[in-house]
Amino acid sequence: MDARQIIEWDKDDIDVLKFMKVDILALGMLTCMKKGLDLLAEHKGQHFTLQTLPAEDPRTYPCLRQHR
Repeated sequence: MDARQIIEWDKDDIDVLKFMKVDILALGMLTCMKKGLDLLAEHKGQHFTLQTLPAEDPRTYPCLRQHR
């Protein structure tokens, strides 16, 4: 983006100054997760929500380590 300015603040400093915090990255990640869950349902017939995703899947961690 042209003319965009980025200022990094420590989250604790923002609290002290009483600035409003908006976590925009979380919104994008939630959208990404929703699209992934939709694809999983469509192609694999596995239906999950964020609340029903298994907390521990032993196959997940080796997969993540392979894709650095």
